[in-house]
Amino acid sequence: MSMQDLNHPYDFDLSKHGWIEASAGTGKTFTIERLVVRAIVEEKIPISSILTVTFTEKATGELKDRIRGLLQNIVDGSLAEGDRQWFEEQQRKHGEQEASKTFAFVKESLDRFDEAAIFTIHGFCQSLLTEYSFELGRLLKYELVNDNDLLETLIPDALRRLPVSESHLLERLVRSEFWKVTHSGEPRLENTVRNLLRMLKGNVEPRLSSASEDSPMQIVLRMVRSIQDNLTRLKAERGWISYDDMILHVRDALCPTTDRFKDQATDRATDQKKDPDTSRKLASAIGERFRFAIIDEFQDTDALQWDIFSACFLDSGRHVSRTSDRKSDDRSPRLILVGDPKQSIYGFRGADLNAYFRAKKRFVALTEKGEAHLYRINRNFRSSPEYIQALNAIFQSEGYPWNVASGDNDLAYVLKDCPTGNRWEGTELPQGRRPMNLWRPENADGAAAIRLAHARHICNEIRFLTAGGHELCKDGKRLPVSYGDICILARSKKEATGILGHLRAAGIPASFYKQAGVFESVEALEILYVLEGLAEPARSSAVQKALLTRFFGISIELIQAMDELPVDHPFRERLQRWHELAGENRWPQLFREMMTVDELFALVHADAGGWERSLTNYEQIFHALEERALRNGLDLIGIVRQLKELIREGSLEEEETLHKQETEEQRVRVMTIHASKGLEFPIVFIYGGLTEGTNIDFFRFYEEEHPVIVPVPWFDPDKKELDRSESGLRYKELHKSFARAENARLYYVALTRAAVMCYIPTYRPNRNAGPVGTFLQDALDEAMKLSPNVFAEVRDQHQTIASISRSPIDGQSTAQLPEPVLPAHLQERKADLLSYSSIVRQRAERIDREELDHDASASEVILETSDVDVQPTSLDTIFRGAEAGNFFHEILERLDFQDDAFREEQPSDSLFSEDVYPSLSTRNRSLIRRKLDQYGYRTDSDHEGPVVLLLHRLMRTQILPGFRLCDLKPADRIHEMEFVFRYSENVAGIRGERFFTGFIDLVFRHEGRIYLLDWKTNRLPAYDRPHLDEAMRSHQYDLQYSLYARALSGWLESRGHDPVAELGGMIYLFLRGVRPGASDGIFFETASLEEVSRKLAREIGA
Repeated sequence: MSMQDLNHPYDFDLSKHGWIEASAGTGKTFTIERLVVRAIVEEKIPISSILTVTFTEKATGELKDRIRGLLQNIVDGSLAEGDRQWFEEQQRKHGEQEASKTFAFVKESLDRFDEAAIFTIHGFCQSLLTEYSFELGRLLKYELVNDNDLLETLIPDALRRLPVSESHLLERLVRSEFWKVTHSGEPRLENTVRNLLRMLKGNVEPRLSSASEDSPMQIVLRMVRSIQDNLTRLKAERGWISYDDMILHVRDALCPTTDRFKDQATDRATDQKKDPDTSRKLASAIGERFRFAIIDEFQDTDALQWDIFSACFLDSGRHVSRTSDRKSDDRSPRLILVGDPKQSIYGFRGADLNAYFRAKKRFVALTEKGEAHLYRINRNFRSSPEYIQALNAIFQSEGYPWNVASGDNDLAYVLKDCPTGNRWEGTELPQGRRPMNLWRPENADGAAAIRLAHARHICNEIRFLTAGGHELCKDGKRLPVSYGDICILARSKKEATGILGHLRAAGIPASFYKQAGVFESVEALEILYVLEGLAEPARSSAVQKALLTRFFGISIELIQAMDELPVDHPFRERLQRWHELAGENRWPQLFREMMTVDELFALVHADAGGWERSLTNYEQIFHALEERALRNGLDLIGIVRQLKELIREGSLEEEETLHKQETEEQRVRVMTIHASKGLEFPIVFIYGGLTEGTNIDFFRFYEEEHPVIVPVPWFDPDKKELDRSESGLRYKELHKSFARAENARLYYVALTRAAVMCYIPTYRPNRNAGPVGTFLQDALDEAMKLSPNVFAEVRDQHQTIASISRSPIDGQSTAQLPEPVLPAHLQERKADLLSYSSIVRQRAERIDREELDHDASASEVILETSDVDVQPTSLDTIFRGAEAGNFFHEILERLDFQDDAFREEQPSDSLFSEDVYPSLSTRNRSLIRRKLDQYGYRTDSDHEGPVVLLLHRLMRTQILPGFRLCDLKPADRIHEMEFVFRYSENVAGIRGERFFTGFIDLVFRHEGRIYLLDWKTNRLPAYDRPHLDEAMRSHQYDLQYSLYARALSGWLESRGHDPVAELGGMIYLFLRGVRPGASDGIFFETASLEEVSRKLAREIGA
């Protein structure tokens, strides 16, 4: 059945169920918010009775803000033209009295907006469990837990109980022919078990063989079932419930029939024995409660969620009118499903595209009966007409595997229309660039060399775009291309991390969007559980969760018998000991003891693949907590609250971080394609994806519209007469077809993030080709023939950076050297990560802890407030202390050194005005004013003038013979260069392996030599050499630059350069004293590596 084009939300028929396919960039959220407001205005449905379900917490927040804003515009009379016409028409349809009632109802909806039912699927199910707890047969009070946290204890516990040793089992697996044809590399049983548990959720058929009872498969299968049983029992006994349990409980209460592939563990987990009548009554009650339901991102749903929505809004016994004339007493619920099957990319999270198509078949049937409409939104409002032409050429090509992606279902790409107005009208692309730009590697052999060449190309192209006077024109506003206009999309986090390292090494400001931080790790949750157990020792569930962590390593049986253990049992004594330390706020001792317990070391070290990462996470979290506790005087309750906040912030969908990056500084955004869904950028680079690995843990595919998994190395029991290798090859081909379909959708998402330009690598590897190296190349070859005017091949014609300063080791950032290797005995030796500031703190504990982390340190403030007779300038009186240091550092990190204004004659302090620097670039002026505002200074000439004057002097002063900073090109400098290096075991009298970390303010190249430079904002009595020498000595800056020189020489040496010959020296610029034509404020020391080594050996034993 054909679909109607939905050109505007006001064309949607509210009287029927609705199916909306909204392609990328077509204004899906715009449509949803207007459908909600229409239900309020046209049908007087209360805001609390309109259900909207979307995919993420970030999306729910955005939707709430936009719907509230639209209602506010109605009340204020400030609607946009199209919305105003609709509202006025609605008011004219009825009499004046009815119009007044409508306006009052809108205002009431706005006043009661906190009742709006806008949820994620988990939030929706949680609200049902609360509101209908009796009908659902659930506890009124329960505690939310994460299944993965519990499995971290249950899986190792089950492995220890295997009837055969893990090594013996793995030997038997590796010997099988099936393994050899399906897998490369060594198997890890724990990962296989963990993935199997994850993938057996939902409506998935586990296809396992019926081999002998002592076969490896049966042993693992019994262990998986045992883990599922223990997980279910543990949660039931403790009153715990996970988010996934919520969905299962609700679905089973509404749909009591058992699925074809529903496993026994799920049956036990839900244990709902509802009869059909009870379920229908519950569904009817929910349908009456929510008379209007919109389900967003429906392509990312699964069979369980579809069961819930269909039961409540399609099968609850009420049917919508088959005409468009709805009677006021017609209270039948309406269901609107909004999605795009081409953007279904979350299969690894359980999204089931076949559930989407089953739902569509149901809506087709409803449409045939006159109870629903099928709509398609086909206008792309995001991109320029030329870029839309390029997308159409790619996605309509026969080379793009939509047929593989959709199978028998309708997933054809429909050519996108352009709206009447072009948001990007006036944008002129740089010379030689087109909407779709293809890059081919030249003289690069091998995957690693190609990745490196591609990374260099991206860095060079970003410099070309941001430094060449190129502009974007959006909605009539013309602005220069900035870093914030650019996004780099990678297929995996590993690839994203690799390109991020290259960007940082090239001095290009960049950030990793949605990077999983240390506070998102299992280790953070384990520490939280222990601290909560210490904070609430009388709450048994809190103590039990603490005991389940690796800090105790207690089996389930022992936890169940915990109440019977004597008070002198080691675990009870440990809890009591830690409780006392926490009660006395002895955080360093508590965290040190937690890090050195035998159980933690044994369990973490048993994870051969991730023990270093786990221990590093523990150390970083403890360090962060200790620092905050000491700085803020936190007690145990306070530190628990602080950790919860850190975890919450670390697991957000990055909306707050993203907002700060957009409003405070411009950075290139690096992210995975999965993380980019729903976002848009003017310019996008596609990185990686040319090759892919060959390891397969599970074969995944669909049969008869149901998802099937075959855990490697098992085979299909229905085909056991075949040779195992034949069966393995068959499953591998089915899996490859499934993966190809997912990749087709993934790169549709990637290419539709751009609005104006996109860059794609074009190359066909000889082996292990990835999606970019296979079907995307086929599609591009065909598309270039269809629309050659919107494609261009881009070559590296503007390489300005020598490999010495811009060529990090492949996949690693220059600023991120290899992680430390943990010593064999954790109890005796522990790796510490120290910095210059931490060493100084150990020598001068009387100095304020926090301020020493900044260049404008506490000792610098002491110098500022001394009795020396100094004539203060406006700069000295306004910009003082540590905040001033941070302020100037952030400006200098982002300043355009080559601004023409820095080459003009220097004015006096009193002459500063808007007219003195007429050519000061918009970029620099905006940067200065933004930072003034951010740090609480005024943005008038009294505060802006001294800053511009200081920068003017700084840029024009010769800091080396014949060299000024305003002559330093971006390609020859790196700001905030991060480093880590190892040094000896005896530092400041503390034993243990040590690593030094820090940031060098500026590393630059001049006449073939490399220099390090540090900015200082100290106010000194004078800035001649004797006073500079005294400042360097009193603040131990000589130790600082020695450490920096050691790190920089190691960096050069690791890249095949001679640090003795190429390291030029160390420069410290005291900003307040620098003047053109004089040497004041400039401290320079030549780089004698022998002297550096002697100083470090003498001072810290390095």
